Amino acid sequence: MKNLIPFISVLLAAVTLLASCGGQPDAALHEKKEDAAMQKPFPEKILVDGEVLSLEEGKTEYEYLIPDGDPYIPKVEASAGEGISVTVRDGYIPRGQNEGRAEVILEKDGTEQTFSVIFRKDAGKGVVLQYGGTYVFDCGEGAVYSSSAPEYVKVGENGVVRAKDVTDSPVTITAVKDGETKTLVIDRVLRARVDLIFTAGQSTSQGCYDTSDKTGKRIPTEDQHELIERIGDEGQSFGFDIFPRAENTQVYSLKGHLYDRGLHLKQGYENSIALALLEKKKKKTLFVSSGFSGASVEAWLDPDEDEDAGPYGSHYLYSELKSGYKVLEREIAKHFEIERRLCFWWQGGTGMSYVYSKEKAGWIKPSDPGFDPKDLITDEKYYEYFLRIRDNFKEDFGVEQFFMIPARCTKSVCSAENVNLGIYVDLTPVRTAHYTLCNEVPDVAMISRLVDCMRPYSSPDKTSEGYGYIGVDNTSITYFL
Repeated sequence: MKNLIPFISVLLAAVTLLASCGGQPDAALHEKKEDAAMQKPFPEKILVDGEVLSLEEGKTEYEYLIPDGDPYIPKVEASAGEGISVTVRDGYIPRGQNEGRAEVILEKDGTEQTFSVIFRKDAGKGVVLQYGGTYVFDCGEGAVYSSSAPEYVKVGENGVVRAKDVTDSPVTITAVKDGETKTLVIDRVLRARVDLIFTAGQSTSQGCYDTSDKTGKRIPTEDQHELIERIGDEGQSFGFDIFPRAENTQVYSLKGHLYDRGLHLKQGYENSIALALLEKKKKKTLFVSSGFSGASVEAWLDPDEDEDAGPYGSHYLYSELKSGYKVLEREIAKHFEIERRLCFWWQGGTGMSYVYSKEKAGWIKPSDPGFDPKDLITDEKYYEYFLRIRDNFKEDFGVEQFFMIPARCTKSVCSAENVNLGIYVDLTPVRTAHYTLCNEVPDVAMISRLVDCMRPYSSPDKTSEGYGYIGVDNTSITYFL
């Protein structure tokens, strides 16, 4: 018992000491947490369209009001101190909503912090539209609408307002109902901010595909139109066709003219690409359709500077693209502000089994006299030709990024096994060149539409998985930059 007394005394002293500290160990821990929080990276400056945000310690979300309607989304920039990495994710407002956000992500020594700029539409800032865009001014049944300048902004019987041309002057929309007058002022109409996208190569670059059902019976044109992926709204995507090659299109008569893809149905990849950009990044698009049925890669070389260029029929495709683009440039100057310039390339399917002849201005088929499989284009030659075409697109049109849509292998050079399966994906020199370009050239990327694994409607096995994927109603892009 005597031995326990010193131990108990020490224990009581320790308890007393802790009690007298008033919980200081917890306070010390709290201070450490605060120190860690203070070490989170903080921006030196955040700019919204050049305007400096007033930053507050501990605040990570900032509201920024923009006009109602269809305004530009302001650009966000940021800077931070030494050793802090800065990533800015551009803001966008999803379709049908009134707010969206841009994000500034700062990282230092494994610690990350995100600052958000929340863009919110506010009618108090006015109403702004982009060219082709719409706005609903619904004043009820029986209202009669008019516009002070219909050449710039028109209004329909249902109160849907549409921007017809660019103007810096306000336009007043008036609605009269039961003797009562209401007005809406469109402060200005901006040029539409778009990604300019070339679809080039053979006609499949625009998306020509099977138009029959699973039994092989042709789908009537009007039923095909019911299945086509639609843009939905006006003023979201535009088209300009150098070669309007997509079956049953309504736009053949509009060749060489600007049109709104929300008003004209067209089959193919272009709607899928436009929808992907609208849904994922709220980007508007302007497509230059220049794919030509069965075209050779040689016809896409520039005859003004390349001795290997040759005609396809009577067409030098690159020359005709340059000529047509001069007409579009006038429209761009008036109605568009270009953000990015991209090219989607699909070409080479025919060239997998046919030999191009400059003298014939076309193909030598395996059944033709003089056909020699040794004359088929090599992967090295295709690689070289495409790089020349890429350089021309970059120099003449400012294209920044190329997306390769993989070409299906033609039946005549496909293995018997894959022919039986209906999966035409054998490696040929052309396909080898496509994949090599995507692996070796930084501004060329493969874009998947699942065509490398799905079976076409012509597959002999009508019950196989994936049968009929390549049809009128399914050209969705599964990846997009």
